[in-house]
Amino acid sequence: MCDEAFILQADGRAHTSDVRFVSSSPHDPSAVFTASRDNTAKLSTVPTSGDTVEDGLTFVGHTAFVNYVLFHPGVELLDHESCVVTGSNDKHVALWNAESSAVEAVLDGHNSGACCGAIMHFTPGSVDTEVEDALAGDIISGDWGGMILIFDHKSGQPKQLYDKHATAIRGVAQLTNTSTIVSGSGDKTIHAWDALTGRTIQIFFGHRDVVQCICAVDSTRFASAGNDCTVRLWSIGTDCSLQVLDGHDSLIYSISWSPALSELYTASEDRTVRVWRSSSADGKLFTVQVIQHPCVVWSVAPTSDGRLLSGGSDHTVRVWTRDYGHMASIEKLEALETAVSSQTVDVKIAKSSSAAAASGGLDVESMPFTHEIAQRRGTLEGERLFARNEKGEVELYVWSAASGRRSVLSLQGQTLSTTQALRSNNARSTSTTGNRTITFST
Repeated sequence: MCDEAFILQADGRAHTSDVRFVSSSPHDPSAVFTASRDNTAKLSTVPTSGDTVEDGLTFVGHTAFVNYVLFHPGVELLDHESCVVTGSNDKHVALWNAESSAVEAVLDGHNSGACCGAIMHFTPGSVDTEVEDALAGDIISGDWGGMILIFDHKSGQPKQLYDKHATAIRGVAQLTNTSTIVSGSGDKTIHAWDALTGRTIQIFFGHRDVVQCICAVDSTRFASAGNDCTVRLWSIGTDCSLQVLDGHDSLIYSISWSPALSELYTASEDRTVRVWRSSSADGKLFTVQVIQHPCVVWSVAPTSDGRLLSGGSDHTVRVWTRDYGHMASIEKLEALETAVSSQTVDVKIAKSSSAAAASGGLDVESMPFTHEIAQRRGTLEGERLFARNEKGEVELYVWSAASGRRSVLSLQGQTLSTTQALRSNNARSTSTTGNRTITFST
């Protein structure tokens, strides 16, 4: 099943503004949680039949953007009842009843918006009982002011504070079955620190811009991504990144790891989700699929049964499956393809090599002709190759490993009819509708 490509199973217009965060319950993979810039969070359901995500509970009460939403299996403060945890730009972390959507508790302590969060979890027997008793179920929450709080799920009070970052916290994660927290920041660094003591264990340097997101791989390794458009793999005790993954053409906003499938997922402003996997003895990851979206993709998360969730700037949550028996209708798949193709992309194209060198645009003169590459197989999923036809028009060939062929994206005057998000050099994506257009400049 893992060798199959993801295909759309269902979608739903969950909110009236951007879907900023998606997550699922490990106990119920049909449950879809979304947080939005419309100041609400929602619990929806993947349908057993049909291709529309079924609307469920709406959690209303925050007065600013909701930045994250998480399912908590049992909070002692709430008599060990399960709940939904949200963090918002209104500086509050809220606990909601998972059955009625009523607010059960509000956790205070942030001096600025709560922008990222995680729940501490331990596999029973994986650590000393003292560590598990001290931390299991606690809520980690980072804010725009550069502070990270750990809230005690027994009392609802902050029990640990970490404030060693210079600017906003963009992502937090617990390394698997340990007390080690990794946090990424606008200061371009990643800190590993101990949740029990608040002591800094290690600081990681390497990203050239804001670190937007971070996730655990196992007890010592983790992955990060950010505004430098790279994904980096790290290990505690090693100063340099283990691997730098290139592929995205713009800011990367979300990163998740599936321990069951040993896959990494990233979501980007370039309107794609990338699936990364290793098939070699050295464990190096590479792109195995590029999933096109008709919007900026803010968040991506796997479910416990192998599906994938994504949410973006078009207010929509999408569910992707590898079970083609549950894929969306042909009409919905065609609608998605049309939506992806109906976007505007600005690309700088130079008419000569000298102009390209001066402007940083694409050098048409150096491109191969289309007949020279038409039969050439790609080597990497999403690999792009520019070519010129006999009329001197630029075409973009995008390799799909799943289909074993290239998609040809042709320029027609000023219009590029395409299903491929395009970003090159100084190109800038916009979210307007209509045919994708190319803006020429020399």
